[in-house]
Amino acid sequence: MNVLNIKIVNSPLEAPNYNKDGDWEGLTLQKCIVVCDGMEGGNPSVDLQLVDESGKKYVAMITGSLLESAGSVIAGVKHRKPHDPCKN
Repeated sequence: MNVLNIKIVNSPLEAPNYNKDGDWEGLTLQKCIVVCDGMEGGNPSVDLQLVDESGKKYVAMITGSLLESAGSVIAGVKHRKPHDPCKN
């Protein structure tokens, strides 16, 4: 079973500051590939092709359901009442 740990914050001030915390390296998303039968049982998966500043390539493979979960949270946040703070 895949579980997506989602944290919702109200503003950039509450979000992690990755520039301040030197433990994180930034990557650039080059391409997003949806693989229709990427998972057992025929469910889709998503490959995120990334590259760092030196040109080294990386891939993150994510189940379609995890991205759907994140998308549902984003849709819910967009439809909340104005000035209604996010609740984790």
